[in-house]
Amino acid sequence: MPGSYTVPEDWNSSFIFVNGVQQNFSGYATSASPPGWSGWWGSLGGGTNYSPTALVAGSLVSYAIGLNATLYENINTPGTGIWSGWFQAIPSGTLTSAPTAVCPAAGVTDVFGRGTDGHVYESIFNGSSWSGWNAIGTSTNVIQFGPSAAIFGNQLVLTAAGTDGKLWEDFQTISSGVWSGWFQVTSSGALASSPSGVTESSGVFDVFITGTDGNVYMMRYNGSWSGWLGTGPHSTTFGPAGAVYGGQLTVFAQGSGGLYENV
Repeated sequence: MPGSYTVPEDWNSSFIFVNGVQQNFSGYATSASPPGWSGWWGSLGGGTNYSPTALVAGSLVSYAIGLNATLYENINTPGTGIWSGWFQAIPSGTLTSAPTAVCPAAGVTDVFGRGTDGHVYESIFNGSSWSGWNAIGTSTNVIQFGPSAAIFGNQLVLTAAGTDGKLWEDFQTISSGVWSGWFQVTSSGALASSPSGVTESSGVFDVFITGTDGNVYMMRYNGSWSGWLGTGPHSTTFGPAGAVYGGQLTVFAQGSGGLYENV
């Protein structure tokens, strides 16, 4: 499954991180600065069963779940292009999904993943150290796949596929740190992957998923939620990844011939 996000303008690129065919390759990366893609950089080393994720927190940082099911980190310092190499960020916890990460405030990183009990767990880096893993929600809030985290205005938004195959959401008002509690966004649709949530513009939030028919679908929030919208016929068995770069909404998905893009 591809992991994708948009790098801020100071990096002037969009990056894709994916899990390679072999478990001992934790990620490949490529970047797109206009006018086109660079091609795959090659292995970043390490080992994972899931897609890595990445964000910019001063440096370009990639996170992955190691083969021992704990969180690992790899840092690329601006201006050098050199990766630090993978190191264990949090020695505790057992995660069963790809991680998802956001920066809700300067110097703060939140990482989320699915635990062995099916619940969503969060760990927070405060600029100097990581917290332990804390469950988001109650014992009834169980998800099938990994969650997706995104910043939407003054909210940190989590979306996930519930055990009922429907889209669920929990959001935190960043200033207060209070979570809304999980709720079902819609009773329609049948999700077969982790979602990918992305803020398209002020007041517009998009979620991409793979349906049980293997096609990629999108749902949009613009004051209220739309129904599920098709993004064109495309067969994939993995979750899609949405990103906004250069004012353009893009979704990536893996197909039989490699990585595909739809703009």
